[in-house]
Amino acid sequence: MAIRTGDLAGAKAFFEESLDIARRLAHNATSAQAQRDVGVSLQRLGDVAVLAGDLAGAKARFEESLAIARKLAHDPTSAQAQRDVVSSLIKLGGATRDRTLLDEALQLAQRLQQSGLLAPSDSGMVEMITLMISILP
Repeated sequence: MAIRTGDLAGAKAFFEESLDIARRLAHNATSAQAQRDVGVSLQRLGDVAVLAGDLAGAKARFEESLAIARKLAHDPTSAQAQRDVVSSLIKLGGATRDRTLLDEALQLAQRLQQSGLLAPSDSGMVEMITLMISILP
């Protein structure tokens, strides 16, 4: 809600608290979901940093989120884990305008789509990534 109302400081505080809780839970648990929650919180903080114009901060958050997603994606049949890698690559590639990261996201999203593992709610993902790549210099 804070992001929708333009309260970036409030959103940042909320997501930092969420990240702190997620990190504590992940530290005391070995579940993939606990680790994923840390990655999601990092992505949200990265989104706030982008909106605030803090691209260095966004990059750091997105890089950490991507590292977690890659670690959890060791099972190629886990659609959620693979999708999280795609999402992290899109966030980081978009923030840094890095074609290599977006190309990797596109290849993985196409693989998920071809194997039937891409959720219907993500049906536009391949086209979105293709568009992002096409507008890069």
